[in-house]
Amino acid sequence: MLGVEQVQSQSIDALVADIVAQSKDEKFVPFHFWSEWLHCAAASSDVHEALLALAHALQAHRVRTIEEQCLWTDLPTLPWAIREGMETLADPRDTSSFVNIHTFLSRCAADGLVDTTVWAAVLFREFLEEDAGKEDKDAYIAAADAWIQHAGAALYHDGVPYHTSSPLCRAGARWQGPGGFSSERLAFWNRRLREVCADGSKPAPAHLFPE
Repeated sequence: MLGVEQVQSQSIDALVADIVAQSKDEKFVPFHFWSEWLHCAAASSDVHEALLALAHALQAHRVRTIEEQCLWTDLPTLPWAIREGMETLADPRDTSSFVNIHTFLSRCAADGLVDTTVWAAVLFREFLEEDAGKEDKDAYIAAADAWIQHAGAALYHDGVPYHTSSPLCRAGARWQGPGGFSSERLAFWNRRLREVCADGSKPAPAHLFPE
């Protein structure tokens, strides 16, 4: 089982050798590995860099095919593991886990490892378009700041709209435009972030989207 202490104490080469050897067994389930990988990310931001390096190092190995995807080159079942993991790891009542997992996914998006941008849309919709974060404002502000800091340019996408038909990127009640990402929606999120912090209870946003 992959854990924070293991990631911190072993070299990437040693981790890769062990995981690749295990994955040659037909009973090895990549989904379970990715779930452990995500739990490490939620548990400690100190291992984010190593977890990204581990995933990239694994991609160099072609062990076998799973549902027409190559293990590990195609990172099979990783998007599914992320979707399942966000059901429990992205609980704003656990501020540390919530901020850590959003920070990690923002780094995945910026790194290009896997497209995690839909989870930014979920976060910003909940907090800025549906007021879901009233009781957990600190967690939402920190998570939003992480997304903008690490992946703001990726989310802006040179101002070209994308993910407009994704259900996860749908519009919230406050946003009257289409779903997905667009320069207009990001500008709206900037404005809402300023409004959320305008009462003086929170400092001004440290980062904002390009406009």
